[in-house]
Amino acid sequence: MLSKPHRILANAALVFAAWVVAGVACWFGLRYADPAGALAGDDLVALSSNLRTLAGTVAQIAATMAGFLLAALALLLSLSERELIKRMSVSGHLHVLLLRMKLSMLLCLALTVGGVAYIVIPVLGIQHLYLAASALVAVALSVLDVLRKLVMVFFFISPLPMGEQKAVRTLYVENSQG
Repeated sequence: MLSKPHRILANAALVFAAWVVAGVACWFGLRYADPAGALAGDDLVALSSNLRTLAGTVAQIAATMAGFLLAALALLLSLSERELIKRMSVSGHLHVLLLRMKLSMLLCLALTVGGVAYIVIPVLGIQHLYLAASALVAVALSVLDVLRKLVMVFFFISPLPMGEQKAVRTLYVENSQG
């Protein structure tokens, strides 16, 4: 079992590794299979316009995800009186979850800034868009990791169906053995 700082560093290292792997894949695509290499004139202008539209869409989605994570963070902190949240706080799991949420939110905001910069600054070329595309993979993995953990927390915060013992046994006993 890793200690709390090691778990946080392991998560950050995983996100960074995903970004590096996606960056290598994007660099390989740019270096050896340049999608814009055969285009000229009007086709290249149309591609640039489409890529700027795509960058704007990605920036909007990343900003929306940052807002979602902020709302989930506020909701999680408002449930601090629940027994599960108290136990998570004592064990350190709450701190790790909050840090992961903040890291995901910062990655989403960085992707938003990168997408807006690609739209606003005309000097930025397709290489900068590949950098943002590689960051998109890291952001997606980080947000999916946080969402998976939040679903588990909110599932276990919900009250148990005490009237139906079979449902309780099915939800908590049979699923925890495998």
